[in-house]
Amino acid sequence: MFSDSTLVVLLATTAVTALLALVLVLSRKQTTEDASKAYLAGVRYVLSDEPDAAFAELSRAARMNTATYDTYFALAALMRRKGELAWAIRLAQNMLLKPALPRDVRRRAQLELALDYRRSGMQDRARDTFETLLSEAPEDTEALLAYRRLLEEARDWSRAVEVQERLVATSGDGQGVLAHLLCEMATVSRPTDARAARALADRAAALDPQSAHPRVEQARSALALGQRDAAQSALREALEREPELAPVTGLLLLDAGLSPAEAASWFASEAERKARAAGPFTLARAEALVRGGKAAQAVETLQALLQREPGFLEARRAVGELLLAGGPVESLRDAYRDVLRTLGDPVLAFICRACQAKFPVFSFRCPGCGAWDHLGRAPSQEFDQAAARA
Repeated sequence: MFSDSTLVVLLATTAVTALLALVLVLSRKQTTEDASKAYLAGVRYVLSDEPDAAFAELSRAARMNTATYDTYFALAALMRRKGELAWAIRLAQNMLLKPALPRDVRRRAQLELALDYRRSGMQDRARDTFETLLSEAPEDTEALLAYRRLLEEARDWSRAVEVQERLVATSGDGQGVLAHLLCEMATVSRPTDARAARALADRAAALDPQSAHPRVEQARSALALGQRDAAQSALREALEREPELAPVTGLLLLDAGLSPAEAASWFASEAERKARAAGPFTLARAEALVRGGKAAQAVETLQALLQREPGFLEARRAVGELLLAGGPVESLRDAYRDVLRTLGDPVLAFICRACQAKFPVFSFRCPGCGAWDHLGRAPSQEFDQAAARA
């Protein structure tokens, strides 16, 4: 039996312990509530475009509740928005040091860290972070896609192909992009191993039969191997699929054995057969005529094109360049004086449907955002109709 004094002490100790536990619970509850209020206030400041106030509230929320992962991500996003990438990187690094981090949180932090490294120009660190992430989550399609884009920027086509193959296996989609990447590999391989380049181009053509890119690489590889007939056939197939290639790639027909006159004749027939794509074929015809020593006929060809399509930018530029070089008809110089004045201006005839940036020449990959198969001809611009018809 406890004595009365001992019992009093035990009861007092129990009461004090219970009181301390209650105070601790209430304190934690209050801290959690305060952290939540600070977080919500920070979000409201973000939405109202008050980044400094948002950063203060979100920082306070993070200090009060270190397990609130969304607070760290919100802070990183805010730092990114302010251009403080070093802070965003530090926040992700600190989060990844936390023990027992949930898998989905760790994956998100690694992805954001890799992307911030890439934005900061630290490509090697970005690459290492992507590799670590994908070793832990090999089927993460978001990470695979972002990593492939990084590899494209670095022109590491072989590794980009490997990553895209994993993406295709995971998602069941993306064969067209894989075909493009194989073509880029072929371009790099061709100078030292034309047969390997041809094999890559053939595989690309099998993956995406409707793409012009593999046909171009098949033609270039055939030329490197001395197979002129095969090159001509592949070039014609490429231009059938993508007429915009005609002004540059189409002239490989000259290397494949056609004379300038034969090439000009073929481009003329294609322009007539494909009325909606007459412009690129007509440009190619004019260049073939110039190479054949028929500059006057080239000017007439371009002039006829401009009568039909006054806003066809490349034709206006080509006419101006021919006249500037000493064109055949002095009177045309006056008629195209506006063209001559704008020769120094960039001709941005193509627009990316993904990022809306404009570019001077057609390409399969947007030089701006890196999207594949998104470049198309920009809407025609209006010019002085009288000058164009002269």
